[in-house]
Order: sequence, then C-alpha cells, then structure tokens
Amino acid sequence: MTHRLMRPLAAAFVGASTTLSFAPFSIWPLAIISPLLLILLVQNQSTKRSAFIGYMWGLGLFATGISWVHVSIDTFGGMPKAASLLLMALLVGYLSIYSALFTGLVSKFKAQKSLVTSVLLIPALWMLSDYLRGWALTGFPWLLLGYSQIDGPLGHLAL
Repeated sequence: MTHRLMRPLAAAFVGASTTLSFAPFSIWPLAIISPLLLILLVQNQSTKRSAFIGYMWGLGLFATGISWVHVSIDTFGGMPKAASLLLMALLVGYLSIYSALFTGLVSKFKAQKSLVTSVLLIPALWMLSDYLRGWALTGFPWLLLGYSQIDGPLGHLAL
C-alpha cells in the first residue's frame, strides 16, 4: 500500500465489516480477523500514524454498528434529525479514540519488544482499551468483540 490514505481507508473498511460479526449477521470469524488485520495495518508505522489508522478503524466500526443510537435519539427522543446526526458523529468520534489509543500503544511498545512479549502485550492493550471504553465517562460497552462470539463455537470463552 503506497498511497498515504490506503491504510486508513482499509482500516475504516475493516472496522465497518467487523459489525457483521454481531447479530443478526453473526459472521463470528470477522471478530478474530478484524483485529489481526488492524495489527497488520499498523505494522512499521509511527505511533501517530498508527493511532490515526486505529481511529479510522473505530470510525468504521462505530459508524456502522451503533446506528440504533440515532434511531433512539431521533425517533423516540424527538430530537431534530440534524441534531441527532451531530450527536451521533460526536459519539462515533469519541468512541474511536479508544481504538486510536490501542493502536498507538501497540505501535509505541511493539518496536521494542519480542514476538512473545507482543503476544501478551497486544491482547492486554486491547482489553485495557475496551475496559476504558466501557467505564470512562459512564462507559459505552457496546460492540465489544466478545459479544459477537456468544452464538458461535467460541461462545463458552466469551461469557
């Protein structure tokens, strides 16, 4: 990938496709493939660029995965459509910060560590970013990848 926007756009596409791992589609392997592709996309990138790529992955995931929030605010909350869409854009942008945090930290620490350390570090950083997303500012624990595994063969590990 030589063009400067290829990795961020690929990350947004991969993030958006991750939504298909959740019900009603339940294509559970995407929840495993997507983080692996994200890690590949940030390989040999600066910390800042890795964070941007992670942010784009988050934009793809949350823009496609939490559309129900817009319906709740617009239809059931009675808020004007423009205000609802603005709130959605802000929420998607905010939630994407946690993906940026993950990839930025992976990039920062991975360059100095061995493969064995990375195998331990990357899942720990993923769990940390998911924990913070589910806790900070009262949290928003939707689209945690473990939920996509409940009806699949890895369901017993996700509970």
